[in-house]
Amino acid sequence: MEKPHAWVYESLNFEMVRSKIYMDRTRSKKDACMEWFAYACIGLTVGLITAIMSRTEAFMIHEKRLITDHIIGGSQSDLMRGWLFYSGVAVVTVGIASYLTAFKAPGAAGSGNAELIAYLNGVNVPKIIGFNTLVVKIIGVTLSVIGGLCVGKEGPLAHIGANVGAAIAYFPVPGFEYLRNDRNKRELIAAGISSGVSAAFGAPIGGALFAYELSKPNEFWKFSVLWKSFFACSTAVFSAAIFAQCLLGKPKIDVKPTELKFGDATVESPSMDSIPAAFIVGIVCGLLGAAFVAINSRLYYIRKKNITTNCQRVMEGMFFALLTSTCFYWAPQIYGECKDNSLILDKYQELLLQYDCSDG
Repeated sequence: MEKPHAWVYESLNFEMVRSKIYMDRTRSKKDACMEWFAYACIGLTVGLITAIMSRTEAFMIHEKRLITDHIIGGSQSDLMRGWLFYSGVAVVTVGIASYLTAFKAPGAAGSGNAELIAYLNGVNVPKIIGFNTLVVKIIGVTLSVIGGLCVGKEGPLAHIGANVGAAIAYFPVPGFEYLRNDRNKRELIAAGISSGVSAAFGAPIGGALFAYELSKPNEFWKFSVLWKSFFACSTAVFSAAIFAQCLLGKPKIDVKPTELKFGDATVESPSMDSIPAAFIVGIVCGLLGAAFVAINSRLYYIRKKNITTNCQRVMEGMFFALLTSTCFYWAPQIYGECKDNSLILDKYQELLLQYDCSDG
């Protein structure tokens, strides 16, 4: 009789073995310092990965646009050539990401948040934590964003951070060997999840609370664990801002963590007139969100029933890359109009698309 699929899922042993050797071992100040150092390493590593991903995505997307504009050259007859290049880049990059995920690291599929909820609550979901998963997740997310899919690195960064947290325990550093058990690794993984979200949004407090919400109603969140996670989150946000500016070649370091996600934010004070509009936007978004969840659930069921092989999954990704890039390419051409550059603020000039419009 064939065993059900759920048999591969095992429970994690979060209870420490209270042997005589363990009980007789005294915890020195050095051990405590090395544990805090492990959390600092999580923050630094997640910050570095975030900065590299952000810089790589921004550079490649900018180059793709420049080459596309160069191919078109303001000529109506070259629009098809520009589309072939633009869509070709999308199909190739997403195809590589899909292949790596489907054949090399299936645990890297999706955002990983649902699997992390299960892991924090004691379910050892296979392949969501591992070196292959970490590498493919970084490469896959970066290529998907470059390809133009409607995805981002915010959710996946939580999964990336979780893998970093688990990997830190196995760094060849004296004192880290005492962290290589399920209980301590869960705390490191929780800190990695928090650091990933914090680095993505520039919000260390929100990141720490995000991992706490994921693991509710679990009781492993002690006050000391929360402080260590917040320390890792703060380190991740600060280091991501520093590394990002270093990669940009800026000689003066001016830390603005919000620029990682939101750019150079200039916020104006709201007025009372905006309150009714906020209510309307909230109601409309709530209804759209409910509709999205209902439609997405039905589509997921249809997809799971019909797309069953890895080759089909790769072809699916390439198809949506072609569809998305085609919509993004032709929509401005069909619905846009040529405007004078002098009417556009300087900081928005780089967002303009020329297509077949004349210079200026």
